[in-house]
Amino acid sequence: LHTINTNYAGSLTWMLSGGIATGAAPASELFATNGTYAMFTIYAPYTFGTMRANEFLSDRFASLFLTWDFKDLLVSFGKWKPQLLLVTNLLYGTLKHPEEHVNYDFKTLDKGYYESGFVIRKLLNMQVYDLGVGVMYRYGSYHLPKVGDNFACKISLFYAF
Repeated sequence: LHTINTNYAGSLTWMLSGGIATGAAPASELFATNGTYAMFTIYAPYTFGTMRANEFLSDRFASLFLTWDFKDLLVSFGKWKPQLLLVTNLLYGTLKHPEEHVNYDFKTLDKGYYESGFVIRKLLNMQVYDLGVGVMYRYGSYHLPKVGDNFACKISLFYAF
């Protein structure tokens, strides 16, 4: 996890992760990335908010999570200072022998998985924690046929410690 701070534009936080499974590993030993989709759920940083659980399977993957935090630079009304976060999550993966995993419904990530969205933090700031809202959108080769299925609404909950 790395953060680059700027004085006048907020900060960029990024996380790069990846993995390789070698040999003839069963599906349970491969990578089924962090999909946290539900139409309304808690925002979980560094996960894929529009991806269903166990939707994809890979023996090799690389993911990049990018978050631009404007801090309280855009809006400030006295003590009320909501924060806008712009979020983009990217994922690429491969599976050498998908035919070996029968009776398991999954897709591979060889076309790249993309989602972006925003979170507005500190709509309610309780000092120890803050609450907000957000929306994520899934796009690219793995977007779903029904437009509404590509969106995920999030409630943000951040603790001060």
